[in-house]
Amino acid sequence: MNIRTDILNNIDIDPGLLDTVKSALKGPRFESVEAVKAKTTEVLNQLTEADFQHRIQQWKSHMERCRDRQG
Repeated sequence: MNIRTDILNNIDIDPGLLDTVKSALKGPRFESVEAVKAKTTEVLNQLTEADFQHRIQQWKSHMERCRDRQG
């Protein structure tokens, strides 16, 4: 595992990042849960550091808005 997947295992997933992963998983059929995990890890590892940091910043902003609205 790398730092990206370690971080994602410990936070709520940003909807934009989730969309990126979901779109990569649409269409093909997977033989096992391990195959899905492998494909998801592959997609996450293809993100550039800038893309990943941008998604994390979006997630933080979203969480701050929720907190400010007490929701």
